[in-house]
Amino acid sequence: MSRYWEDTANADGFWVQKYTKETAKNWDLFYKRNQDKFFKDRHWVGREFPELNGSGSILEVGCGAGNLILPLRDSHPHLEHFYASDFAKRAVEILQKTAQTAENLTVFVWDILNPCPGLLSEVEFLSMVFVLSAIPPEKQSQAIKNISDKVKTGGTIFFRDYAKGDGAESRFASKSKLGERWFVRQDGTMSYFFTEDEIRTLFPTEQWRHLELKRIEHCTENRKLDTKIDRFFLQARMQKL
Repeated sequence: MSRYWEDTANADGFWVQKYTKETAKNWDLFYKRNQDKFFKDRHWVGREFPELNGSGSILEVGCGAGNLILPLRDSHPHLEHFYASDFAKRAVEILQKTAQTAENLTVFVWDILNPCPGLLSEVEFLSMVFVLSAIPPEKQSQAIKNISDKVKTGGTIFFRDYAKGDGAESRFASKSKLGERWFVRQDGTMSYFFTEDEIRTLFPTEQWRHLELKRIEHCTENRKLDTKIDRFFLQARMQKL
């Protein structure tokens, strides 16, 4: 059977269900192929999220191979404890192996579409960076509910993800489209591109104080290939009420 549908409309129900069902499996295969070599370390997190200069513990959901949590642990040693989770078992294994001597770092498998396993209490800080876009749109609100349960009242969620109009969106072929601003990559992983209004809906003001919601724009240049791509992201900081 062909991997892709043939017309230029959205994928039919079979393919949507297939990629939705195999989300964790496909990310697991991603980390099997790439190990910890694909993503750059995210040293910008501490600069963009000043609340981390305070005290408390942090949970990162969608930790991957540790490109956020490990640099953050080095730059913010004053934080009480670092928790990191991912639904890809292989990613968790890679990070556990890398950080096996870290006493203040706990790494565990968690699919945020399900309630959190009883491994931690509520935390002061939670980060989800390029995580929600990998989840089917109709399941994103459930993911937010589950992670919200692990944030203390007064705690802060740090968010960054792909924005509508991002250069990566325009590079998807029409046959890769699963739905409105929702696409599947060649390796079976998915990507969704958000609007500001969608973020406001996912984090309603009755439950969250929006400290920041902004669009980040920059141009990525590949000098070797002589190409440029405009990148658009949404970044937000929300405090739980």
